[in-house]
Amino acid sequence: MTRKKALQALLLLLLCGALVLCWKVGRSYENRHTPSTPEIPLSEETLREAFPRLAVTRADHDTEAEDAERVDLLQAGEELLISGGNRELTGRLAGRIRIAAEEQTVHLILAGVNLTSAEGPAIWVESAGKVIITLKDGTENYISDSGDYRKTPGIEACIYSEADLTLNGKGSLTVSGLYRDAIRSKNVVKVLDGKITIRCKRSGIHGTDGIYVAGGELDISSEKNGLRTTKNGADGRGNLVIAGGDHRIIAGKHAFLVGRGDLYIYDCSIFEKSVVSPWNVGGEVRVQSGCIQ
Repeated sequence: MTRKKALQALLLLLLCGALVLCWKVGRSYENRHTPSTPEIPLSEETLREAFPRLAVTRADHDTEAEDAERVDLLQAGEELLISGGNRELTGRLAGRIRIAAEEQTVHLILAGVNLTSAEGPAIWVESAGKVIITLKDGTENYISDSGDYRKTPGIEACIYSEADLTLNGKGSLTVSGLYRDAIRSKNVVKVLDGKITIRCKRSGIHGTDGIYVAGGELDISSEKNGLRTTKNGADGRGNLVIAGGDHRIIAGKHAFLVGRGDLYIYDCSIFEKSVVSPWNVGGEVRVQSGCIQ
């Protein structure tokens, strides 16, 4: 065999090897990421069994907040500090709402709020057992952070919570995350209702321990990811479930980023446009046919 023919044979062998490798990688990616339809849509009862950390409680459904103190943000100064109890908020504030309530449940009713932070997050939950944000029916609410987080390193979100965070109610909310994330909890984020518009630099909603969307309307435009959860799936952490609502997600990377947990999408309608791919999921992907457009 001449040197030329030997070189041609080697090149052909390398090409065949590359094609086989690409095929295997493609098959692996397909097997890992091709969605399958959930066998049974998850009710709140079966959700509690399958993903206990995402279970919806009676408090999550509460939109009234008995004995809520009415607060006009115009009278709050630069910061409204909440150490417990319920508040119904109205008015404009160029500053921040900070919650330091140890293990208590804090319920905020937004009833026509325009909140703009001059530095760091606009709503900062330093401590609480749970925080519920209700969008009062018929009201429009606007929340924006600052691009300057030098005094609050590691916070990185317009609405930032160290506790479980639930959003409900029939009103509307616009959140602008000018620094990184728009809404973030170090625990779980649940969206039960409301019309929520999000514009942000990084992730629209980031729930470290998981995200559950039961209804409402999400309109997310993000330079990186739409909805993101990052825990490893152990002990029910880090799963993303969308089980209702009519949503629109435009993402510079992925609409759904799930570290090592599972992605379930059913009984909803989602218009999705992602630059890289619709999802990047470490666990199972189960998407009901017709949900994503």
